[in-house]
Amino acid sequence: MFRISSYITDKINAGVRLLIDFLPQFSKGEILEALQRKRAAFPELPDGELLFGIVNNQVGRVVMKRVGGDLQQAASLVKAFPLTVTGSLGFDYAQVTKGGISMTEVTEDLESRFVKGLYFAGEILDVDGPCGGFNLQWAYSSAMRVAKALNKKD
Repeated sequence: MFRISSYITDKINAGVRLLIDFLPQFSKGEILEALQRKRAAFPELPDGELLFGIVNNQVGRVVMKRVGGDLQQAASLVKAFPLTVTGSLGFDYAQVTKGGISMTEVTEDLESRFVKGLYFAGEILDVDGPCGGFNLQWAYSSAMRVAKALNKKD
């Protein structure tokens, strides 16, 4: 979700609809077979629990509630669950930010091309990476680059 948010947050007003595949490693047919086997093995199991152990329990309940127990539709919904994005939690809850000072406006040492002696590091610059620590690494690496540039000036 973090990765997706960087692509869609600025498009929410235009309307963003996602289709989530909860089990990309399995085909719709394989999911349907698993559901049919489970229903046959546990005929007393409530429909809302048929997807337990296959997908997240809450997701399974929602899927089965939407399809009224129809296994064919359940398998389809697990492969293409529609969600409409209605908003974000905003800047106060952001894990990372997007945008900032363009890299074309700074030198290799991250000094402003317009204001001598003004350096930038971290997320103030328009550098965006995938989730998994890359943004933190950029913050550390860019700070080191600026520190080295400043040390050279002395």
